[in-house]
Amino acid sequence: MAEAYKIDFRKANAGDLVRCKDLGVVVSSWEPPAIGLVKINTDASIDFIQKRVRIGIVIRDSNEAVMASSSQIISTGYSPQIEEAVAVLSGIQFGLATGLWHYIFEIVT
Repeated sequence: MAEAYKIDFRKANAGDLVRCKDLGVVVSSWEPPAIGLVKINTDASIDFIQKRVRIGIVIRDSNEAVMASSSQIISTGYSPQIEEAVAVLSGIQFGLATGLWHYIFEIVT
């Protein structure tokens, strides 16, 4: 059932993806980690008006299954590079808290 929704979503959005490429936007796909590893994806989004940073963390295995995820809101005052580093640190801490020791990182910038 979920696979059917995924296929329908890709078909419905295929035109948009082509247009994005035509505009010079790079559309990348997620690559799974090697068997026996998990991948921790992190991202930080800065809200300059409310002076907050939203951090997202997703941990997936080599079968693309989501094993854990987290979102956090923290106060900001630093540069975007520092906020991304904070997101990575949060990802490391979250990975350790879930008991996962063999992982790789992918950072969305």
